[in-house]
Amino acid sequence: METPKAQGQWVVIATLVVAFLLRTIPLPGPLAYAAPEWVALVVIYWVLALPYRLGIFFAFVVGLFADAHEGAPLGMHALCFSLLAFMVMVLYQRIRVYPPVQQAGTVLVMMLLFLFFKFTLRNLFGMPGEAPLYLIPAFTSALLWPLIYLMLRSLRIRFRVK
Repeated sequence: METPKAQGQWVVIATLVVAFLLRTIPLPGPLAYAAPEWVALVVIYWVLALPYRLGIFFAFVVGLFADAHEGAPLGMHALCFSLLAFMVMVLYQRIRVYPPVQQAGTVLVMMLLFLFFKFTLRNLFGMPGEAPLYLIPAFTSALLWPLIYLMLRSLRIRFRVK
């Protein structure tokens, strides 16, 4: 089977830029703990949609940008996003069969593992966080997954991203 010619890479980059911009919006008070992991959701979608084109290296590069964006130790997010992309690539054939609402359950488990791994790395680097509150974004991300999936899918179809 021949891999289709790459087209529409600018859509992938644009969605990542929007995700990084959404990540910078400060939320008031307790809502700050529930901010979804926008960049992780976009990475999950693109690796799920184009596993033959975007994979672990793509997630690693996005993670390096996330490290620079957040001011975290270089490689922390890169390692977390690489793990996330690996999980998606292992499960993508199973995940794609289900409708977005059912996919949200798998996204919840992947996000819980992603955030736990990120929390562990932050503690190893001496950047402690509050453990129970650290997992709340996994639930908000899973709740938003069907909407994110449908929006990015419509963009992918409209601009014929391959």
